[in-house]
Amino acid sequence: MVITKEGKLIIVAVIIVLVVLTAWYFLQKQSATQAPLFDGANQAPSSTPDASQSLGGELYQKSSNPIGDKLPATNNPIKDANPIEGLYQNPF
Repeated sequence: MVITKEGKLIIVAVIIVLVVLTAWYFLQKQSATQAPLFDGANQAPSSTPDASQSLGGELYQKSSNPIGDKLPATNNPIKDANPIEGLYQNPF
């Protein structure tokens, strides 16, 4: 019995598929038997401190905005300030 080049490729492909499926099966089986990372014993305390009692709350209360409500004007007072306007127009 003579095995051609195509036959060898098919045999190699089948072996690779079987190895991959076997590895996937064992990895799935192993991950199912591991203990979960989060269980009831690792819960955070249910009573959280008030926002004003935490460090961030204290810093927020002490901080202030140095400019307050004084914002710069957002509209451009200079009209016709576009330097590109009036240049070559693309005909397409």
